[in-house]
Amino acid sequence: MNALPSEIQATSFYVTHLEINWIKGDFLDDEDIRDLFIQYKVDVTFECLEDPTEPEGFLYEMSLRVNSGVKADPGYQIAIKTVGTFFIDNYTMIKPKQILHYKLSSGLSLMIGSCRSALWNSTSMGPVGPYTLPALDLDALLTEKAKQETKTKQKKSPGTGKKGSMGIVR
Repeated sequence: MNALPSEIQATSFYVTHLEINWIKGDFLDDEDIRDLFIQYKVDVTFECLEDPTEPEGFLYEMSLRVNSGVKADPGYQIAIKTVGTFFIDNYTMIKPKQILHYKLSSGLSLMIGSCRSALWNSTSMGPVGPYTLPALDLDALLTEKAKQETKTKQKKSPGTGKKGSMGIVR
């Protein structure tokens, strides 16, 4: 099958903050601790921002906290903040619904994949080897983000810098 290039282009990805802590625990071997990896809670925060003067470009800010909190499980405890920039080719020829899909679903998916790679590389020399970020439910993340944005909109009064749907600044 011949793969065609996408209209969305990832132009950069930066890790702006990374903190990895090792939490000791009682376990028999590396496999025991790796079994805990799938139980780690992953908290995700993200914003998709655009410049009204350049609507074909947009920026994602994403933070992940893995196994955070007071009662963290043994193994890795991770906090990472990232920024990614994107560009949509042929912007004026694409339907608004497809543009929204690129900015939300595709952009979010690319950011999560980049974070997964950064975390794998950063933990590869750790005590039990690399941590692989599990697959995350994009629909659930976008639904939760929409709920948060609706609550934020309701709390803000007119003229105070409202944000558009899903965190896109208009």
